[in-house]
Amino acid sequence: MKIAIDISISTSAGRAFGNASGTLEFDVVPQIGDTISFAFPKAQGLAPVAGFTGILRVRDRVLSASGELGISLVLEDIVVPSVDHARAVAEYLEKGFGLGINEY
Repeated sequence: MKIAIDISISTSAGRAFGNASGTLEFDVVPQIGDTISFAFPKAQGLAPVAGFTGILRVRDRVLSASGELGISLVLEDIVVPSVDHARAVAEYLEKGFGLGINEY
């Protein structure tokens, strides 16, 4: 089942970097409180990013009243030490999981 997701990315200094969004395929619909692992990217050769564990909790679920958009998940924010780390996480999510990146 394809489910839309949204993840905010910021630095520990409080600077908003951007967000990652797109659709991911799940066998079941994740519930609030479930964790989603980004530890195993589809693309080979991507190194883990310092400061990003690869595990994110589902913070909220949004159900479309029209039924057309299905279910969207809001995942907990990714907070990393610096803008360079944020760029690296964004690239990891983009190349490894096909998410789109919107840098602020």
